[in-house]
Amino acid sequence: MLIKLFEMYNTDILGTRYEGEKLRIILKKYLENTKDIIYIDFNNINVVTHSFLDQAVGTLFSEYGPIVFKRIKFKNAQNSVKSIGKLIKIDRVRDFIFKPDKYAYKKVPLHILNHFKSNYHRI
Repeated sequence: MLIKLFEMYNTDILGTRYEGEKLRIILKKYLENTKDIIYIDFNNINVVTHSFLDQAVGTLFSEYGPIVFKRIKFKNAQNSVKSIGKLIKIDRVRDFIFKPDKYAYKKVPLHILNHFKSNYHRI
């Protein structure tokens, strides 16, 4: 699955949580209905904020756990977008490790929690 952001939003600037929510809804639908990798195409996108990307992708981590970062991939993303994505991943995984009760959608099995704790430095 390929989601072309420029075609979807008709702008090269993606900055608000409101805009991110629109993408989150689409991503959630694909996460629930397919096992495929979902590619987000940033071609012709010049500005992406932390708020937009956290709303679109980061909030899904709270619902689905770490699998989100394996199923959703960036394509044609500028280095700044990749850096923001990495910050979001670090924040969400840190919360997952140190605040597992925050993820009430399911209890985190101890072996998974220990795996993330032992590999946290490699994120």
